[in-house]
Amino acid sequence: MTSEYIQLNYPEAIFAKKNLLHSQLGLLTSIKRVEAYKKLRNEELKLKIELKKKLEEAKLLFDMFEKLLPKTKTEHELEVEERMREKETKEFEEAMKKVEEAKPNKHRHKRHKIKSEMETEIDEIKRKLSHLH
Repeated sequence: MTSEYIQLNYPEAIFAKKNLLHSQLGLLTSIKRVEAYKKLRNEELKLKIELKKKLEEAKLLFDMFEKLLPKTKTEHELEVEERMREKETKEFEEAMKKVEEAKPNKHRHKRHKIKSEMETEIDEIKRKLSHLH
C-alpha cells in the first residue's frame, strides 16, 4: 500500500490541527470521567459491603436483645389459651364421667367425692387465675 500526501495551505493546516487537538482533548476528558466513574463505583461497592456488614451486626444485636426481653401475650392470645384450657378441662371431665359410668356402683360414691373435690380445686384455681388477669 502506498501513502499519498496532500498539501494543505496554512489556514487549513491550523484548522485541522485545532480539530485534532479538540478531539484529543475530548477523548482525554472522557477517559478522565470514565476513570472517575470507575473510582466512584468501587467506592460505592465498598460502602455497600460495609453497610451490609453493619446491618447484619445490627440484626444480630437486635435478635439477641429481643431474646432478652420478657415475652408478653396479647389479650387475644390469653383468651384463646383460656378457651383451650376450658375445653381440655371439659374433655377431661367427660372422660372421667365415662370412666365412672364404666366402674361398679360401690366405687362410684368415692369417685364422685374425689371428682367433686377435684372440680372444687379446679374452680378455685380458675378463680385465682381470673383474679391475676
